[in-house]
Amino acid sequence: MESEWGKGKASMPHHARKAQMPDLDEGHALNFINSICFLKGTAAQEIVPQWLFGFAIVAGFCVATEQMGGLPIPEDLKKIHGLIGSITGFLLVFRTNLAYDRYYEGRKLVGGILNSTRELISAAYTFLPRDDLTPEDREKYDWLKEHIRRKSLVLWTMIRHALRESQPGVGFQEGCGLDDDKYKDNFQQYWHLDPCKPEVAWLIDAKEKKELDAFKPGVRPVAVMTEIRSSLMHLSRYCIDYRTMNQQGFESSKEVLDKYKAAARIVGTPVPFPYTHMLNTLVFFFVYCTPIVYSGDFMSGKGWIATFLVTFCAYGLLEIGVKLENPFGFDDVDHDLEDFGGKMSLESDCIMKVSRNAEHRDPHMEEMFKPPSFGGGGGGGGSGGK
Repeated sequence: MESEWGKGKASMPHHARKAQMPDLDEGHALNFINSICFLKGTAAQEIVPQWLFGFAIVAGFCVATEQMGGLPIPEDLKKIHGLIGSITGFLLVFRTNLAYDRYYEGRKLVGGILNSTRELISAAYTFLPRDDLTPEDREKYDWLKEHIRRKSLVLWTMIRHALRESQPGVGFQEGCGLDDDKYKDNFQQYWHLDPCKPEVAWLIDAKEKKELDAFKPGVRPVAVMTEIRSSLMHLSRYCIDYRTMNQQGFESSKEVLDKYKAAARIVGTPVPFPYTHMLNTLVFFFVYCTPIVYSGDFMSGKGWIATFLVTFCAYGLLEIGVKLENPFGFDDVDHDLEDFGGKMSLESDCIMKVSRNAEHRDPHMEEMFKPPSFGGGGGGGGSGGK
C-alpha cells in the first residue's frame, strides 16, 4: 500500500539482492569430485590469508633447514602438537555445532514470525462483519482491515531492522546505493530509505516515521505490534464472532513478539570472549606449529601438504562457526530476510484479494456451498430413496 509520503520516494535506489548459494547435489554419483570444485560461498574462500601465512612459514623453515643443515626441533614438540590438535578438534566441533544450532533455530524463528503474522492478517480479513453495520461502520471496518495488513508489513521491516541493519557496523547492504559513508554511518537517520522489500518508505508516512524515530530499533516492533493489537480490538467491534477474533489475534501477536525476542537473543548473545580467545589461540599454535614439525628440504615438499590440510580443517571449521553464528546478516549463507518479507507481502495480498472475492461472490453460487440435505419431508434435495 503506497502512502502519500512514500510516493515522494520514487527515486529510491536499486537494491542489490544477495547472491544465490551454489547448489551441491549430494545425491549425484560424482558428488565426491564435484564438491571440491566449488570456491565461491565456501570456507576456503575466506581462509586464503591463513594459507599464505602457513606457506610462508613452511618456505622459511625449508630454506633455513637447507642453509643450516637442519634445525634442532624439541623431541616432545610432535607429542605436544598432537595433544593440542586433539583438544582443538574437540573445541572446533563443539563451536561449529553450537553455531549451526543458532543458524537452524534462527530459520525456525523467522518462519514462526512470518506464519503468525500471516495468521494475524488472515484473522482481520476472514472474520465476517455484522449484518447491521451502517455504511459508515462498513467503511471503518474495511479501513481497519487494510490498516492491519499494512502495519503487519511495517512490523516485519522493523523486525528485520532490529535483527540486521541496526546492528553496529552493519547498516545498508553493500551495492544497494545507500552504502556510502553518508548513509551507512547514519542508518538511524535514514532507516526509512531501506530498499529491501517490502520497502518501508512505501508503507509509512512522515508522521509515522517521526513517531517511530522516538524509539530505538529494538523497541519499534513492540510499538508497531501495540498499534496492531489496538486496531484488532477496534475491528472486532464490527465482527460477528468478536471473542474468537480477539483470542486468535492476540495469540498470533504474542507468538510474533516471543519469536522476535528469541531471534534478538541470538543476535545479542555472541560466543563468550574467553572461549573464542582460547579457541583462536589454540588454532593458531596448532596450525603454525605444523610447518615446524613436518618441514624439511625445500625441494622435498615436506610440510606443504600437511600445512595445507591442517589450515583448511582448523581455520575452515573456525570460519564456518563465525559465519553461522549470526544467521541474520548479509553473508550469502545467511537467511534471506528480504525474500521472506517479499513472500509474506504476496501472501497478505492474496488474503486481501480472496477475501474480497468471497464477499462479492455471485449469489447463484451460494447453492454450491450449502450442506447437502439428507432425508426429511422436504422438496428437492434429500428424498427419493428406493
